[in-house]
Amino acid sequence: MLYCDELSLEQQYTLRVLSEQVKALSREEAHQSLIDLYRQMMIKENYRRQIKR
Repeated sequence: MLYCDELSLEQQYTLRVLSEQVKALSREEAHQSLIDLYRQMMIKENYRRQIKR
């Protein structure tokens, strides 16, 4: 059984690929990517809140 805080094998692979891609980014690109990711996470949370209503 997969728990919420565990990653599937596919997710683990995706994370490893992303990790390699991040190594190639400049500091500025990494900074912007982190901000964009956090924004996407907040939008996703907003959707979840809307669905619960």
